[in-house]
Amino acid sequence: MQTQAVVTERKSIAACTLWSLAGCGIGAVVAGIIGWFLTMNMAPQMEDPAESLEGVLILGLFLVGAGAGAGLGLALKKRRVPLIALGGAFGFIIGIIIAFIVSQPIFLLIPPELTHGVDITAPMAVLMFAIRGGIFGAFGGAVLGLMLRGWKGAGYLALAGAIAGLVVVPIMIYSGEIFPQSLPMMTFMFILGMVFAAVAMGAALGAALGYLERARAGKQSQIS
Repeated sequence: MQTQAVVTERKSIAACTLWSLAGCGIGAVVAGIIGWFLTMNMAPQMEDPAESLEGVLILGLFLVGAGAGAGLGLALKKRRVPLIALGGAFGFIIGIIIAFIVSQPIFLLIPPELTHGVDITAPMAVLMFAIRGGIFGAFGGAVLGLMLRGWKGAGYLALAGAIAGLVVVPIMIYSGEIFPQSLPMMTFMFILGMVFAAVAMGAALGAALGYLERARAGKQSQIS
């Protein structure tokens, strides 16, 4: 009986992780495909073609958030999957807006010699992207957790999202800087980084929800 419970717990964690990973990954791939065609068509008409990647990022956040919500909702076999997906989409978008608002004053207080002007490869600029990623991940995770498992779920997924965001957002941003002279290569590498970041974020959120489900199952088995 105990062995069967352990197997069930492992399946719960694996299922949540895989569903969330798949949802985020699909969202990022779809955003990447749409973003590629939009960038290739619109960027030549822009003063700074690299700015077109901002649109890819926003679209990616929306679809990845929706994918995360759909994946986690399906993992728990929720009936309101579309609503959870919508909450995830707007949670990710609002999260990145909050991250920019909160971090911008801090960034302005940093001496220019530490940021080297607009040089995003400066150490303090890397730290700033990590902070923004952590804030964005925490908010997006909290929204999903709240919709799925109340305040306790919000805490678990906020922590997972924050840790993942700290790591993956700088990787995503800098992946687009590998080939700065070639717009097609810069766009491709940015999209590749976005897919990696989405998959990593999905895995982190899914594992956190799976762990929470395992803890709930354990408590219920002790009561019964």
